[in-house]
Amino acid sequence: MKAMSPHFLRMSIKSPVDIDEKLFEGFFRDEIFSSWASGNRSWQLHLFGGPGCGKTILSSLVANYLRDHNSSAVTIISIERQAAQGGKITTEAILQYIQDQTFVRERIASSSAPHSFVLLDGFDELPEQVQTILQDYLSKLSSSNRRVLLTRRVPEFVGSINGKCEVFSCDNPNCNAKDLRLFWESDFSATDADDRCVFMLCNPCYESGERCLHPLHSGAMVEPYTYRNIEVTLDRDSIQRFVQADLEREYGASNIPSKVVETIVDKAGNNISIAKLRLDHTRDLSSPLDTYNLSDRLPRSIIAFYDAEISRIDATNQTHRKQVLMALVAATENDEISSKQLENLLRNVNTNNQQNSGDSDLAVEGVVRMSRGLLWMRAGSEVRTYHLHLCNYVQEDYNEELMEAKRLLEAVRRPTADTAAIWRHENGSMVKRQLHFPPSRQISTDSGYFSAVPSPGEISRVNTPSDTRTLMSRAASLSLNLNEGRISEALRSTGDTRSICPFCEAAILHSRTLNGTYDRGEQDLKASSGCFICSSILEYATVKQEGFQNPLVKCERLKHHWSLRTTGPTGAEFTTTLTLQPATLLFGTSPRRYHFVSASDLDPIPDPAHLPPSTHLEHAGPQVASWLQACTTKHVYCVRPTPQSYIPKRLVCISASSSPSTIRITLTTNNLPVITPYATLSHCWGTSTFLTLTRENEAQLTCGIPLTSLTTNFQEAIQVARFIGMQYIWIDSLCIMQGEGGDFGTEGDLMHAVYRNSYCNIVAADSKDSTGGLFRPQRDKGSRTDCRRSDVLPSRYKSKAESVLGEGEWKILHEGMWSDELLGAPIYERGWVFQERMLSPRLLHFTRSQIFWDCSTLSACEAFPTGIPYHLDQHASVDRHWRARLQSTSLDSLTPSLSGGPNDDSPETFWRTAVQKYTACALTNQLDKTVAIWSVAKLVRDLLPSSETYGAGLWSTKLEEQLAWHVATCEPSKRLADLQTGWPSWSWASVCGEVIAGERLVHRRCYWVTRHDGVGDVGFEMEGKVESRDEETRVPAAGAIEMNGIVGNGVVVCDERSGEYGMTIGENCEAKSSSGMKEGEDVFSVYPDESLDVADLLPNECRFIILAASTHDPYAELQRDSLLDDSAPEDRYSGIGLVLLSLSEFAARKLGRYEMELKQLREERDHLRCEMEWLEQEQAENAGMVETKKWYGITAKRTQGLSNWIEGMKNKATQDCNEGGERFRRIGSLQFRDLSAKTWRRILEKRENIWLE
Repeated sequence: MKAMSPHFLRMSIKSPVDIDEKLFEGFFRDEIFSSWASGNRSWQLHLFGGPGCGKTILSSLVANYLRDHNSSAVTIISIERQAAQGGKITTEAILQYIQDQTFVRERIASSSAPHSFVLLDGFDELPEQVQTILQDYLSKLSSSNRRVLLTRRVPEFVGSINGKCEVFSCDNPNCNAKDLRLFWESDFSATDADDRCVFMLCNPCYESGERCLHPLHSGAMVEPYTYRNIEVTLDRDSIQRFVQADLEREYGASNIPSKVVETIVDKAGNNISIAKLRLDHTRDLSSPLDTYNLSDRLPRSIIAFYDAEISRIDATNQTHRKQVLMALVAATENDEISSKQLENLLRNVNTNNQQNSGDSDLAVEGVVRMSRGLLWMRAGSEVRTYHLHLCNYVQEDYNEELMEAKRLLEAVRRPTADTAAIWRHENGSMVKRQLHFPPSRQISTDSGYFSAVPSPGEISRVNTPSDTRTLMSRAASLSLNLNEGRISEALRSTGDTRSICPFCEAAILHSRTLNGTYDRGEQDLKASSGCFICSSILEYATVKQEGFQNPLVKCERLKHHWSLRTTGPTGAEFTTTLTLQPATLLFGTSPRRYHFVSASDLDPIPDPAHLPPSTHLEHAGPQVASWLQACTTKHVYCVRPTPQSYIPKRLVCISASSSPSTIRITLTTNNLPVITPYATLSHCWGTSTFLTLTRENEAQLTCGIPLTSLTTNFQEAIQVARFIGMQYIWIDSLCIMQGEGGDFGTEGDLMHAVYRNSYCNIVAADSKDSTGGLFRPQRDKGSRTDCRRSDVLPSRYKSKAESVLGEGEWKILHEGMWSDELLGAPIYERGWVFQERMLSPRLLHFTRSQIFWDCSTLSACEAFPTGIPYHLDQHASVDRHWRARLQSTSLDSLTPSLSGGPNDDSPETFWRTAVQKYTACALTNQLDKTVAIWSVAKLVRDLLPSSETYGAGLWSTKLEEQLAWHVATCEPSKRLADLQTGWPSWSWASVCGEVIAGERLVHRRCYWVTRHDGVGDVGFEMEGKVESRDEETRVPAAGAIEMNGIVGNGVVVCDERSGEYGMTIGENCEAKSSSGMKEGEDVFSVYPDESLDVADLLPNECRFIILAASTHDPYAELQRDSLLDDSAPEDRYSGIGLVLLSLSEFAARKLGRYEMELKQLREERDHLRCEMEWLEQEQAENAGMVETKKWYGITAKRTQGLSNWIEGMKNKATQDCNEGGERFRRIGSLQFRDLSAKTWRRILEKRENIWLE
């Protein structure tokens, strides 16, 4: 009877669409493989290598090779990950299954074939006892004309760990071959021991007919081994060709500098999966050029990869698992550790622990085996990690368990450590006692392969409002299954959704190529509305066309470039990514990416028929309650370590038990305890008038008003707050006094405390004003503003064997789902909402299409109720990570543990991310630019040393690094007049739009700017004195920074093809620039603050200053004063700087623009004054009069501020520049890479004192 397939065995392995035999051409030419593939050798072929080296891919390619080159039967079986932990494994079932599959394939193949092949991938995923039995069976197969190939992470160990591997040479006197990998020796089976001789031949000599000539021997020779090992590794050239081709398919050959490819190859080593993960990371960056920017953090894809590998180390024996983790830590302390040292270290863990009778120590070989290829050891040599990235991962504390292993290792090494007290014997196994180490901060699981609800076995804590039972009863009334916080299984089928039209299938998936051009008419696209590719292109082009004012602009055929690639490992199957890139700038340049993820790698997705028909609580309430229940009872990282320590000054009382139709404002200082739970609301105010709290209506609102007197946003937010069990909600317009006599000045500085201490933030994401509401009740109505339920869910596609994907079932995930559907909603165009999203412990976002959930542990939506898949989780995971860090401490005392932990960004990196996300939002009042981010800046400030000072969006330490910020897109009029009057040119607050903040790099600098004395660090002066730590520190708009550094001249040129700017330096720089920009010597990359005018470009020279520079040689001990010495190392240099414009030039060329704006402001001010005087004569004391007075005051203030700033610029431009140095304003930043030592020494001679305004 035919055996059923065990659950952890697969009969096929799919090769990635972008990998073929050419990548492993060195392997296919290998002498050992060629001999084994001939079928004439009885020994087994073992392929080994660490995680991600390509063993599984190679085994699939080998199967294809064998089928193509002979008619033998090929049986390939893959053992799934964690087979050893996947439940009971029956050895007999495995053996029977292999036997059945081999028999079937041999019957199908030609009967004349003399031998067949059995390929077993992932052999050491099985338990060791199963491996032993299975190896015996495979040995019998090898002796019966069946050739066996195994892949494994760790090779068989040969000899003792203290012995030496034998090295064999050919004994043919005419051959000098040494270090033989294949060899033959005399057959001793029929020879007496006394008559034996040692005679060996290399494989070529044996095949040429050479034999042993000893008179007592018959000349028979044998291969004295049962298997041969080949390490799966790629040479640098193969990796480089692969990376180059991958990038060129998407970006084009001319757009990828060689340095980008070299950087990825250097970091990947010889590991194909690391190369793919690095390529994934490149797609996450704003530009491929950012690949070789220095960073203080591994990419999230690499972290997720190693998180998964650590989690797969056998957890059935905790003592052994701890030993493996400690060995990983020990091996990375000095890059390696001798096997003897590691053996002694592991033995010391259980020293004096005599009661450990049932749990013996692992030998070094056992530790290496259990590490699943993460540790590497040759026989008798040192133990080290298999890849440099793993070394960084362990050293830089990305993993909680490894941090604990470090602390344990430290305790073991202490001379006074009582290691017997570290471990205790309990129920037949060793359990670690609780050591009194400083507590390590626990964070979100954002680095995992996807955001997910914890399993039932995870630790649970409860941090819910007092009326949690109310939520449970409400959920029950809505027929909710809250078992383990997951949605009802009835809603989690894999029902049909949209597919791909025949045209797209033939043009892309059946084209047998990896890139091409998609060209289809608009009418054809509309006719294929059920196809996700056609719908995507049509929607994308339609949205872009709406932005054009010229009605003549029309494109009949919407051409796109497409490319296919596979991502790094994120599941059992490879994920294939389709990238669509508009072929013309008419429709924008941002690519859209879609991931074909195996259906088996995703949690079940709701069927369209079971997806709630609206986002109203009547339909979507069960899912909301499910998320909240799981978060408050099971999410360890969503629980505050200390009780709520703050309550806002005012709250809106919405208790339905007292009066469901009435709400009132409550002054909390008189009535409520600090621990009172409350919800908050994020909403757009819009332009319409709605009820706000003022001095005039304070008494009325305190007594109570009808719920119906509130706008739709507020009414529906209160419905949600009541549903989740809240009796109070904080709404900014009702809880902060507005208008004259208001208290925004004090309450605004405390908004970070309001959101951090809230229970849940309710977000009216799709409402542009106060009337839009939260609920979207008409899915599937078919109007343009409605969203079909099927549009919410991912598409499903079943590919056939002829598809480039191979046969399989896939879910198609749009990579931009989170950013388009959620972060692209109207609410997140507001700059103020950034802090609300980052600081709230949990959020419910009501968008146009569905409800999104976000907390410190889980990011989910109705389409993915158990968690956003990894490929869609880039933006959400960063927010979860920092939300967890900000929630992990009390408001009043930010503990030191917050500044470090597993998988942590540095506070500096978080700040860079915060600045970019915040500046990408819109601000109605640009003068509020730093006010709205101050809530986040306060928290970062408390993470940094006490000597750190904040001002103008920058930090005092390593200020020179931060001054190199640049705008994300170069456009005209970025420097608004209002911003120039409020901030100096060196602050990112002086420009409008998204900003990429400068890094405070940890890399060693060989040069940096100083104060005029040549010694002190550059810094800024503060304006006035702050009375409270909650009050924002300010820098005067006229505040200048004194600098001493390299100042030079260069010519800026714009590349017509790419639109990028560059600067040439040195002699004849104008002649160099006239030939265009070229990567290499004497060319700086320039990032203008706004589009440059003709006077800024060729042939006119600009000034520049170098802020900081690094040498590429990490061992060169270089000082600033020694760099002029000709004996300095001939190395390459990289650095950052600013493009400058002297104040005299600025006054002559740029001030005219601001003087025109000043003229317009004066006219507007005078008009408002006349209108106000007329209203006074008419004695019209109404709302119109109040509004006119308000705008007159604002305009008069703006006019006076701009007038004073212009006069100040003119006065400074005429000052004597000899007193302390010339004065400049920045007009952009620059970067340079690979500058030669000769050029560096030449420009280093030109140091000057300047003032940066």
